[in-house]
Formats: sequence, structure tokens, C-alpha cells
Amino acid sequence: MTSKNLSGNTLRILRGGTSLALLGLGLAGCSSAAAPAPTVTVTASVPTQAPAAATPSATTAPEATATTAAPSPSTEAAVERRVVMTVTGAKDTALVKALVVTSDSKESDAQMRSQKLPFTREVTLPATTDFTKVLVLGKYSSGATGKISCTVSIDGKEVASSSSSSHQPAECLFINKDSAK
Repeated sequence: MTSKNLSGNTLRILRGGTSLALLGLGLAGCSSAAAPAPTVTVTASVPTQAPAAATPSATTAPEATATTAAPSPSTEAAVERRVVMTVTGAKDTALVKALVVTSDSKESDAQMRSQKLPFTREVTLPATTDFTKVLVLGKYSSGATGKISCTVSIDGKEVASSSSSSHQPAECLFINKDSAK
């Protein structure tokens, strides 16, 4: 093992046939003036045989330890929940009810309304908001018949679908059992 003092900076390099690692770099004479942080690049090679253990001396610089940075707020940020309700059919319009009920009992529009088809309603909920129920109904007015279909998708995954060709409505109901209390 060799030790060399270069202008207050101590550089220790172990030699055992192959350069193993850079053990420490101590800075001396730090000034109070703001200076850009130095860039350090460390390249290590894997030894073919284990070196003899080094005996630490009183002048040995402290060894560097690897730390893992805490996740940044952007990686911890929760993703919003996206609920998409659709109604499609053979006719131009239908009566549609699209309802989302959250765990705090808030409801989106619960009215049955005449809508142009295809109908799509997207509801974006904060990740901290649980929903308990999603309901979509689609039916033709005045007793008309014909194929009518509905779907409910949550975060891009279809969780409910239904079709009807009679006087009965297409009814899509999703109940979130995880949020039941």
C-alpha cells in the first residue's frame, strides 16, 4: 500500500496486482467562498484474488459509505384514478345515467339525461379518493328498441360491460369491495 500527500489532498491507492479501489479523498483548506462541487469519477476493477487485509493507521482517511437517496416527491406522487363510462348504440340518442359515488358519499351527476351516442364521460379522482360505486345506464326513450351497450373502465382496465336489445336498459355496475367499510 502506498500513500502520497498532494497539496493537502490525501490519495490512497491499494495495489495488489490490480488497482482495487479508491479509498478516500480528503480535502484540506476548504474556504468559506462558494465554489462549485468537484466532480469525482471512480472506476473500480474486480480483483482476481482477494488482497491481504490492510491495517488501518491513525492517519487513514475515513472510508466513503454508499447511501441511497430518498425517493423524490415526483416518484412518490400518487397517480390519479381515471374512471371512463361509455354508452354506444344503434340510434343517435339515448337516455344515459353515469354516476360515480365516492367513499365520502359524494356523487357525480345522477340524473338520467338524453345524450348523443356514442357517449363518453371521464372522471378523474385524486388517488386519495376511494370510490364505492360506478353505475352507467343506457336505454332508448319512448319504448324504442335496438342494441345499446355500456362499459366502465378504471385506470384503463374494463371492469363492467353490458348490452341490451330489448326494452331493458344496458346496465353497467361496478362496486369497489376494497372501499367497503
